[in-house]
Amino acid sequence: AKIAKVVDNNNQEITDLSTSGIFFTDGATVGGNTVNNVVATIGNDSYTSLDAAIDAAISSQDNNVTINLKQDATGDKALTSAKYTISNKTITIKSDGGNDITVNTIRNQDDYAFTLTNAILVLDNVNMTVNGSFAGQDTSVNHYGRGFDVQNNGSELKLTGGTHLTLKNLDSGFVFAQGITTANSIGKLTIDNSSTLTIDTLDGNASNGGFWNVTDSTVDVKNCGDNAISTEGFTAKNSKITVENAGMFALYGPTITLDGNTSVTVTNCGSELTGQSSSYDYSGYHSPVQIKNYNRVTK
Repeated sequence: AKIAKVVDNNNQEITDLSTSGIFFTDGATVGGNTVNNVVATIGNDSYTSLDAAIDAAISSQDNNVTINLKQDATGDKALTSAKYTISNKTITIKSDGGNDITVNTIRNQDDYAFTLTNAILVLDNVNMTVNGSFAGQDTSVNHYGRGFDVQNNGSELKLTGGTHLTLKNLDSGFVFAQGITTANSIGKLTIDNSSTLTIDTLDGNASNGGFWNVTDSTVDVKNCGDNAISTEGFTAKNSKITVENAGMFALYGPTITLDGNTSVTVTNCGSELTGQSSSYDYSGYHSPVQIKNYNRVTK
């Protein structure tokens, strides 16, 4: 369809069609501009927001759903007050064009932007930024908002295809909660295929648990009040790991495996370490890079 222009009741042209209250099918031409309403698709279904597409994927009877991102989900299309729980399925958010996604968290300390319970979330060739907010007058914390709860029931967050995930100005980044922490059930964070994880300015931990597997990718963590990369096992191959200004551990876990051309750079970390024993594993907290229960580093 081709429409010369859209006018209001005063016969004034409306140039911002998003405020017109009229929905135009993608491909329609209005005033010489091609309308592009679709933000994401799932199969043959189209959605005008990523939020609607995620809700549809969560409620779908299909256990493996791919959301194809068609344009940036930023500005008025951002995920606002994000609180998504994905259960018992795999959801992939994929972009052929490397589109941007802005995620704004809820203003409290308890809720995560994404909670995975026996679920897998794959971010494929997207640039996602998860933002917290300043607490203001609440002097007990500096920031509100938490990133991801990748629960210990076989859940996994995977960054692939050149994805860039940024977490900033949050209370905490990743937790790996719930469930029985057997080797098969522990939550996983997988970063591969030239992807990047950037974490900056967190009150607490960037990570607290989980198996980390980083391949041909980059991890950059800075300005954490507590632990940066605290894990149940950390493996990196042909990757660059940088940690700066973490109050406690820069890198911590029962096993740390550095393979290929991996580099690890740690700067100004551990100022809050006391050397006292932890009630969790009874080992002393001494060094910015430390092996839990005195196990091993492999290179």
